[in-house]
Amino acid sequence: MPHTFTLWFTGCLLVLTSSLAQAQLNLSITFSPTFVSGADPHGLAASTWTMSFEVPDTYDGRITPGVSASQGTLEVAGSSGVDGTYSITSNDTGFPAFSFQPYFAGFVLFGLANTGPNTFSFAGITITDFAPLGSEPNLSSTPANDSAVRPSDFDGVRVSTAVLRDSFLASSSSGNGRFSFSNVPITATAIPEPGFAPLALGIVMGLIIACRRLFRPASKCLHRSSDRMGGQARGSRG
Repeated sequence: MPHTFTLWFTGCLLVLTSSLAQAQLNLSITFSPTFVSGADPHGLAASTWTMSFEVPDTYDGRITPGVSASQGTLEVAGSSGVDGTYSITSNDTGFPAFSFQPYFAGFVLFGLANTGPNTFSFAGITITDFAPLGSEPNLSSTPANDSAVRPSDFDGVRVSTAVLRDSFLASSSSGNGRFSFSNVPITATAIPEPGFAPLALGIVMGLIIACRRLFRPASKCLHRSSDRMGGQARGSRG
């Protein structure tokens, strides 16, 4: 009977986890800008940037197809006075802003879809000409519209400031400079449905209670039954 309980409980968990639909993916890159030319008043060449974007989990045919984010997060560390975490939004018009195509003519495009590089700002610095391209994709063919995006679709993809723009421009009132980066991997991570964890915990606890009651050992049931019968017998004799 305990073996039956284990199988039944495992089956319930498999059904539960298989029904969980991931709401989004997080796509991120981490790099240190390489100084190319001009000025570097903010010490960007000595800093580390982590850019993160939350994107839907289905491919959008309007971007070749791909996935996109209207905004993202930029974390800067090791600079001269501009360290911090910033929300970045493309200053360019059009939809979508930051786009990712894991199969775009053999590359991944990381920029404003169909219109060229991105422009965004943080801490008084404006970044222009930002549109790195990527290495050969993991996918062997273009994904279908509205099909599921998997984190593994981005496995092995590395992006560089090359081909479309060989560097990006960082401009501020203190000076302008061009920077580049190369061979930076994209990290793709599934994001669970918001609020699903408490719900899942409640469901699992309910399953445990239900399973224990349903598959309670027969010996305990017989023992309780005999106790009740014994009590009834004693009552009748009294």
